[in-house]
Amino acid sequence: WALATMDLCDNLWLRAVAEEVERRADILHTWDPQSCSNMMWAYATLALKDDPLFRHLLDASIARIADHDPQNLANSSWAAAMVSFRCSRWLDAVAESTVRQIKACQTLHLAQLAFAFARFC
Repeated sequence: WALATMDLCDNLWLRAVAEEVERRADILHTWDPQSCSNMMWAYATLALKDDPLFRHLLDASIARIADHDPQNLANSSWAAAMVSFRCSRWLDAVAESTVRQIKACQTLHLAQLAFAFARFC
């Protein structure tokens, strides 16, 4: 997240981070939703597509979908859309969770979700 915020793209370091996430995929379910969302946001902001990384982070996010707030749902969906990483299971889970939390959604969250879903239609 910090590197993306500063627009610093260190491909070797980011590749090493992605490889470490892959090695530790079995513990990703312990990450809070914001951590997964922030990592996906960072890679998408830097226009770095890493399919295994996104697959592992979205799988972990799906397992904890009930813990996601609208911002995490929107940011993760936006990130996946930006790098064209389609995960139907994620989209289905997001749709169901968003309906349950619709009153907590801000306009920005709904706009990001609409963007993400439109990219995959």
